[in-house]
Amino acid sequence: MDSVLITMSSDLRDFLIATAVVQELQVQMVYQAQKDPPLREQNFSITFRLDEKFRYMEPCLQVVKNIVPTFDYSGWLEYTRNEFTNFIEFDVEVAKRIAKANQLHITEAYGIKIGTMLNALSLGMFPSRQPILTPLMLPKRAAEGKVQVRVEEWDFEKKYGYTFVSYLQNNYPELLVVYSVPIKPLCEFETVIKTVNMYDVIIGRASETTYIAASLEKSLIEIFDTDEDCYLYSNKNINNYTSTIGNPTSEYMWHLFEELWQNLSESTSITNSLEKSSKA
Repeated sequence: MDSVLITMSSDLRDFLIATAVVQELQVQMVYQAQKDPPLREQNFSITFRLDEKFRYMEPCLQVVKNIVPTFDYSGWLEYTRNEFTNFIEFDVEVAKRIAKANQLHITEAYGIKIGTMLNALSLGMFPSRQPILTPLMLPKRAAEGKVQVRVEEWDFEKKYGYTFVSYLQNNYPELLVVYSVPIKPLCEFETVIKTVNMYDVIIGRASETTYIAASLEKSLIEIFDTDEDCYLYSNKNINNYTSTIGNPTSEYMWHLFEELWQNLSESTSITNSLEKSSKA
């Protein structure tokens, strides 16, 4: 039997990125095993080695109903050759080197490293940039009421975010705008995800928070420090998304928001109309 050991990162954003990759890996393994003739060994097991703080993510790491992974929280990092036949780990520096040549997204770079990218192309698929968080059973935001926007300060010296929030509050009465500092990485993982889920729009520097927002299909404006960060971590595949690089002024962020809001308000109006029609 093929026994696969997957060592997950202890960093929050890296863990989520790896989750997107291993979700796809498991789907591919099952698909290949069910082909006639099989494209891989039909009997296999998967073990995840992960930090205790990510226990909350167990439902997202079990992708296929009849394939139940083993979760190892022992902290043991050595490989035992007679216990496992395949080993997968997520080395972000190796992935960045792979991505750099063709400016690939980080998930694509991992996909090249472990084979999911080639498999996806041969199966007529394309790797996802975000993990599926549906198994966490997070509540849906109500369609009615004000659109809730979270703005995380991106320049604590010039307070561009604070000025930007004042503009939103004065010009968009249909919004409920919350100004905040970035969520600290030390916060409990479950708390971070549930906090992000409360909002319809997230605005701030690219981080664990913005990546979670993209995974939850929130509307999103991200600020990247460099061009490299942008192609590695961009979430441009989601709806109602835009990004910029550097340290945007409040005025420039207004411009980005107005473009985003035009699309978001149109889609929100359509959704509300459809829901009202279905209730009539």
